Amino acid sequence: MHDIVAAAASRKVRVLIADGDPRTRRQLRALLEAEPDFDVVGEADDGALALQLTRWLRPNLLLLDEHLPAVRSREFAVALEAELPDVRLVLLTGTAEGKEPRTTYPTIPRGSDGFQHEIGPGRK
Repeated sequence: MHDIVAAAASRKVRVLIADGDPRTRRQLRALLEAEPDFDVVGEADDGALALQLTRWLRPNLLLLDEHLPAVRSREFAVALEAELPDVRLVLLTGTAEGKEPRTTYPTIPRGSDGFQHEIGPGRK
C-alpha cells in the first residue's frame, strides 16, 4: 500500500499551455518548470492545435487563453468536458494586445475549472 501512495504522491501535474503569444507561453513554461510538481508536456498557439494536443497528450491541466485564435472558449470548454472530463481547464483572461477580458467569474463557461487574469507587460 505504501508503494501506491508514494507513486501517486510523486506524479507531476502534466500541463498543456495554449496561448497565442509566444512570450506568454515561454513565461508560463518557465514558471511551471521551476516548480517540482509540474511537467509542461506541450504548447499550442491556436485552438485547433490545443484540442489536437489535448486529445493526444492527455494533460491533467490545460491553460487556455480566452483570446486564442481559432477557438471559442465556451464551446471548447463544453466539448472538452464531454470528451475528456479528466482534463482540468483554466481559462487565462486578460488585456493582452489591448483586449479586455471576455470572461469574468459569473460567466465562466460550463466545463471550465477556473480562470486566471493574465498580467500584461508593465501591469501589476
